[in-house]
Amino acid sequence: NGVSSPIGRTQTAPTGIVDELAFAVASCSSLYSGYFNAYRHIASRDVLNGVIHLGDYLYDYVDAEERVRVPNPEPSTPQTLEGWRDLHRNYMSDPDFRAARQQHPWLVIWDNHDLELNGGDALNGAIQAFHEYVPIRLNDTSAPDRIYRRAAFGEMLDLILLDTTLHRDGPPGDATQMLGPEQEAWLDG
Repeated sequence: NGVSSPIGRTQTAPTGIVDELAFAVASCSSLYSGYFNAYRHIASRDVLNGVIHLGDYLYDYVDAEERVRVPNPEPSTPQTLEGWRDLHRNYMSDPDFRAARQQHPWLVIWDNHDLELNGGDALNGAIQAFHEYVPIRLNDTSAPDRIYRRAAFGEMLDLILLDTTLHRDGPPGDATQMLGPEQEAWLDG
């Protein structure tokens, strides 16, 4: 329809014997707390096998103590699918964040700011928007809320991405039940 997007690049994870791997690691990425120049540096690194994002890929609200880069009007906490889409689009408006996404494959797991944990339409909207804007392969397409997974990098590394947000068995902060029985059985296997 006359719209084009920039060309990105990716790479397939290596198989067999691997001599070296390099990753960038990021977490807790609040656009409202400052600028994303670290992502510009990640984008410029040609030797990376990927970017591992440990969660809080975005923030669902503006933290009162970190008001550096707040748009006007100030965004509200998303409660609908469209609200979550708007939030992802807002993050994608940052050129450094886009460059890092364009240059490297990402391995992302969500955390509490990436989702609405009170359930219902807000949670379903958060999950759907996450999948629309964050390219991850689902192990089971009938369970979009199950993103814990394994990524193999040859014989050198099995990266296990665990969901300690949606699949825990017990209240947040209960470190004894961070995985929940289904995820823990998967991990044991």
